[in-house]
Amino acid sequence: MVIGYEQLPKDCYDLASCINEMDKIEAENHKSKRIVKVREEVERLLACIKDKADHYSVLNIDRDATIEEIRKAYRQAVEHVHPLKCKDIIEADGAMRWKLSQALLRVVEAFSALAHPARKIEYDGELDRRPQVPIPIPPLPDDINQSAKIKGDHRTAASLPTGLIEAGPNRIGIGVAFGHSDPYAPEVKDRRRARRFALKLPVRITSQDGSWAEVTESLNVSRTGILFCISQPVQEGTPLQIEVQMPVALRTHSYDKVIYVVRAAVRHITPADEKSFKIGAEFIEHA
Repeated sequence: MVIGYEQLPKDCYDLASCINEMDKIEAENHKSKRIVKVREEVERLLACIKDKADHYSVLNIDRDATIEEIRKAYRQAVEHVHPLKCKDIIEADGAMRWKLSQALLRVVEAFSALAHPARKIEYDGELDRRPQVPIPIPPLPDDINQSAKIKGDHRTAASLPTGLIEAGPNRIGIGVAFGHSDPYAPEVKDRRRARRFALKLPVRITSQDGSWAEVTESLNVSRTGILFCISQPVQEGTPLQIEVQMPVALRTHSYDKVIYVVRAAVRHITPADEKSFKIGAEFIEHA
């Protein structure tokens, strides 16, 4: 940077003093520019958080960025918003500590999703809403009525979500639709907060990071969880993505979709046989 003579002190006569003063002025200018840059980057990231921007916008990169470009963007962002690198700014403005922490957490979240190839592919799919290969779906009778209720539910048909199925002389209930002789799905007796039904439905189970997926069949389902068998070993608390052709009566969202997609957490595991495990998973949020 070129320093003008007008910026030098009037008592700066010898060359060494002039050079020293010029260095000080340049350092102060550099510091001021850095502070401005940090504040701009923090405000940009806080705006991303407020607007729920995608990970690419957070790291300020394109969708086709390479892994090296993703890492470079991450390093640059950390250089600007890491609290340990901004102690001088925090000392001057205490509120910046919270802002820097929030910005850094968002950067780390974006990087953790995009730096791992499997997670990046899964995330890109979510952004594009790309349809996955459909899981096997059993054929349903053409005359299923989509506007009644499950046996034992005393609510009126008008108060139930669209898609509940009522059995009658000319109607087929959800039990028959999924292979049961009784028009209603058999209810599993237990003390859980939601009734479970012994429905055998095709289910695709996918790990949170997308590293594995397995198609299986449900043993029973409810509005709050599902029981199934898989060969993939998992641990309690493991997050999973569940895709199932859930009866509309047992859904909490996506009533108009063929496939019900929901995130779940593994709550209990028991061996089913030598090669598979019986998994009880609780629904925790929309996928």
